[in-house]
Amino acid sequence: MVKKGFTDDAEEGLAFVRCSDNSTIDTLHDEIMSEILSCRSDKPDNSTASMDLVRKLPRPIFGLVMWLIHRLDERGLVPLSLIKTDPYYASVMVSNLGSIGLKCGYHHLCNWGTNSLFCVIGEKKKKPRFYDDGTFDLRDTVDLGLTIDERLADGYYYSKSIKLLKHLLQHPELLERPACEHVEY
Repeated sequence: MVKKGFTDDAEEGLAFVRCSDNSTIDTLHDEIMSEILSCRSDKPDNSTASMDLVRKLPRPIFGLVMWLIHRLDERGLVPLSLIKTDPYYASVMVSNLGSIGLKCGYHHLCNWGTNSLFCVIGEKKKKPRFYDDGTFDLRDTVDLGLTIDERLADGYYYSKSIKLLKHLLQHPELLERPACEHVEY
């Protein structure tokens, strides 16, 4: 969700970025920034435009359309034009609450779409990092709130995924390599 302005009544848009096999942290950064700038323009994103159209329908027809869309979703048949920028049809949804000075929290799961992982980033703060020799230094850190849908994979798979995430965060230079490259951890 991207606010078009920092006021209570400012419109919102949806930023949606797809990762390719050749994506690196730098190419993803550029795509995210481009998407944010696009969201802040006057042009509505695909999901918002579709929902605005559906919301204008008379209430009984709106209910019927939503019932039909939910039945299609249960069968994996929702048209791509409706879901290609829907964040609930993604591998992961990232929310950077730290960018507006908030602590991380946890996003709720929902029964719509394919998204099984929500990552909420909190505000940046200094924390000590202690070394084996008893010394320490202060480092910029952020807390992450992860909500994982255990209905889609077992705990072993998710445990390995969290270990990989931790390894990547401890070795950020690995993020400069293409996403398709295998990482030993």
